[in-house]
Amino acid sequence: PTGPTGSIGPTGATGATGPTGPTGPTGVTGATGATGPTGATGPTGATGATGPTGPTGPNFATDGFSAYIPSATISASGQLINWTTGPPYYGHAGFNAGTGVFTVPSTGRYTVNVTINYVTNLALSVSLGNSVNPYFALQRITPTADTLLTGLLPILNIGLIAVNIRGLLSNGCVTFSGDISLNAGDTVGLFYVSSGSTVQLFLGNSGTNGVYWSMHRIA
Repeated sequence: PTGPTGSIGPTGATGATGPTGPTGPTGVTGATGATGPTGATGPTGATGATGPTGPTGPNFATDGFSAYIPSATISASGQLINWTTGPPYYGHAGFNAGTGVFTVPSTGRYTVNVTINYVTNLALSVSLGNSVNPYFALQRITPTADTLLTGLLPILNIGLIAVNIRGLLSNGCVTFSGDISLNAGDTVGLFYVSSGSTVQLFLGNSGTNGVYWSMHRIA
């Protein structure tokens, strides 16, 4: 019969490494590590090709005019007519220089500038009534008549012991400007509103000065 197992002997020397075994299956993905520092900026890349040209925007400068009246005489309410648009002023297809009517070509916002120089030979002793306040106005004619901008004539009011005098200055300049919204097809004109005054006004001082009116679409 086999005898009892003897005691374990000392471990022998490590043998030579065996060949690498086959790769085992991929383990579970570990947690994402912390984001590293931002790297240095790389060189600028080449410029890309130019994109297609966009459509041409509206030319606001063409929707407008600048007109001038060298001289005129008025004493009652009415529209200012017989404008000139020769150089250095300029016209527009929608502006009728003879009638002074501007037909708005495009819906938008328009800027308006008006300067009216005048003289009168009326003595200051002729007093205007307290309710008489003559003025110039830019008015819409159609489709609905209304007043858009105004400029009052300067009046001197003197109170004395025996008499009160209220009259127009013998010469002056009425200016007004503003931005207004208009619709295509609206018609506008520049008017004098006498407010009951019968004082004769010599606009333009016989051509030395004049009446200036301009309108342009700005948006």
